[in-house]
Amino acid sequence: MIRAPRGGVEAAPLIRAAPAARPVAHRPIFLHSLWRTGSTYVWSRFRAAEGARCYYEPLHDGLARLNRRRIARGTAEIVEQNSHPQLNAPYFAEYAPLLAARGVRGYRPRFAYSRFALEPADTDAELQAYLAGLIAAARREGRTPVLGMNRSDLRISWMRSRFQSYDISVDREPADIFSSYISQMYKGNYYYFTKSMLIVELNRHHPIFAPFADRLKLRSKTEQLYENPKAFYHAILDGMSRESLYALTLYIWAVRSLHALSCCDLVVDLALADRRGYRAELSERIAADCGLEVDFSDMQTAQPETSIRLAQQKAVERDLLAILPIDALRPFIDRDRLAKRMADLAPRKIGLLARAL
Repeated sequence: MIRAPRGGVEAAPLIRAAPAARPVAHRPIFLHSLWRTGSTYVWSRFRAAEGARCYYEPLHDGLARLNRRRIARGTAEIVEQNSHPQLNAPYFAEYAPLLAARGVRGYRPRFAYSRFALEPADTDAELQAYLAGLIAAARREGRTPVLGMNRSDLRISWMRSRFQSYDISVDREPADIFSSYISQMYKGNYYYFTKSMLIVELNRHHPIFAPFADRLKLRSKTEQLYENPKAFYHAILDGMSRESLYALTLYIWAVRSLHALSCCDLVVDLALADRRGYRAELSERIAADCGLEVDFSDMQTAQPETSIRLAQQKAVERDLLAILPIDALRPFIDRDRLAKRMADLAPRKIGLLARAL
């Protein structure tokens, strides 16, 4: 939960400037994050900014079935279940003018999890046209397009090369992300682990995901035709150790972070939220770079809901980071930019990613 800020020790500036690809006043803003990182909070702060048009999770698989009734349904319940900030409109309200007979115009279900790693030279005409449509819709209203994405993990450079976006990476300590996932699982919500398994399953032959896919029980081609992933992975997840579940979370966080930091213009690290001056620096950078007044004054890092023993955590991190396929990741990493952006993270995460490299 994001609570009112507390004071802290005055720190040196934590936000470092990155070169702009073009005049930023004309660039759409893409927010990139994993689930349970505070991304909904960050998106909601942009949504409250005058002149922004903010689309919530434009790669969400539910957009294929979205209609006006679904837009209006369940906002209060979802806010409470996920400890999200209070919203003055439903999550998907901005899509109402863009609805087709079924779902959002141009959206395809495969956008959510298939082809999860795209290099700039790769082509995906449907995905490009869909995102361009969202950007164009916001611009027709004279607003800055803001796309808050939880599934863009290894497609950021591909998007950036096509839309010259201003990219913001929203990040959190991976052990805290895992803590949130497993706390939800203990409450009967397997969503985050199930979708993580689906990401690996649908991209198991890509060299970035192949080393970890070999460690998991995933659906076969035949099972993909007949077995519902929710029911299938519910049973699989019940049989996995907490260490294995943390490894799943950490693997996706690590490959995603190495790519995101190679592409982004700004990092919002929830681990630094309580550092005095940090929230104001974020707002000032965004105002200068994007022309939007975004208020982060009430941002504070969430506390972990549960944890694994430190000895086990270190062992998982040591073994997991050792198998990251750095050669396969090379097309997705800009080492000079990565080094600059890594310095904007909390120290423990810098250490984790440095070990991976």
